Amino acid sequence: MTHESFKKIKHIFNYDDYLEIITDENNSTVKLNYFWLRENCRCEKCFNNTTNQRHLTIIDLPDEVKPESCSFNNGNLRIAWNDKHDSVYSLDWIIKYSQPEILPDPILWSGKLSEATTIACNDLNSETKVADLIRSLIVYGVGFVNGLEPTIEATEKVVTSMFPVQRTFFGDMWTVEKYLTFLDTAYTNEFIGAHTDNTYFNDAAGLQIFHVMKFDGEGGKTLLVDGFRAVADVEKVNPDYVQCLRNVKVESYYSDDTRFITNVDSILKYSPNNRLNQIRYNLYDRSPRMVALPAEQQGLFYSALRCLAGCIGRGEGEWWLRLQPGTAVFINNWRVMHGRASYQGSRVLGGCYVSMADFLSKARMLKVIV
Repeated sequence: MTHESFKKIKHIFNYDDYLEIITDENNSTVKLNYFWLRENCRCEKCFNNTTNQRHLTIIDLPDEVKPESCSFNNGNLRIAWNDKHDSVYSLDWIIKYSQPEILPDPILWSGKLSEATTIACNDLNSETKVADLIRSLIVYGVGFVNGLEPTIEATEKVVTSMFPVQRTFFGDMWTVEKYLTFLDTAYTNEFIGAHTDNTYFNDAAGLQIFHVMKFDGEGGKTLLVDGFRAVADVEKVNPDYVQCLRNVKVESYYSDDTRFITNVDSILKYSPNNRLNQIRYNLYDRSPRMVALPAEQQGLFYSALRCLAGCIGRGEGEWWLRLQPGTAVFINNWRVMHGRASYQGSRVLGGCYVSMADFLSKARMLKVIV
């Protein structure tokens, strides 16, 4: 419902538990629960507008909350409550909080993605350009920044101009070569299939940034795959597979001489409005432990996982690209999977993680999400 449609109020109806507003524009309606309205009053007695925290709590309210009168004027909804309190709600506030956040719709892709946004280092001072990059990371899951010096310091400067770096046991900024610094195939020169990172963390990184700062050899191309597209392909094969991957909890782990990290979560995660929100897919880091799923029910899970793996591994869905010194690729780790061809020679990759919370915060501040 738009702000303009709210300006044309046709009727306000009071029901037992909620208020219903009907507009002149296509008879659009919005229903607002009384208790929700009352506890979310934004006056100075109920809400601290300096800290953006509540003063009022739900236990401060009577068991039954009812309006004694309602009116709509000057773009505001005014309510006199049965607890002798008066509230005023702006239309902008009602529009924002009576519906889910509005994100740009994802566009699914296969193979080479020419539509992904590329900006230059010099563009990082432009909110418009940065917003374009962030929108690309939501719509496609990929974006690029070029014009960097081929150093880890320059890479960090680019990232921190937009987001704080997410610290993990790999460090803040990390440099990856073919030396087994950590017990991870990334620290070799072997082939790595498409996967998302951090499935063994409770809070998998939202973004990861890769910058090949040096390459002298053969092979080593980067692989990108749209995980959301792969899930859509699975849905076409068998919708029950998607439900299985949404419901079954899988354990992933990382283990070395000093740590043993595990996390249990579903491979597919959805938002409350049933929008695919995250794919946690890493065949390398899955634990053998499946205690939450009886043996007689594991057949469907393996069929579903094999179908997903097949949809991810289809050649026509893969984008192989040569990352060059001076260009950093930003990847939405909750959507786009990455991998790497085996290589010979010297390859130095710099990069880092960014939390999804910090990424979405920036998207909201730049009005990419409203």
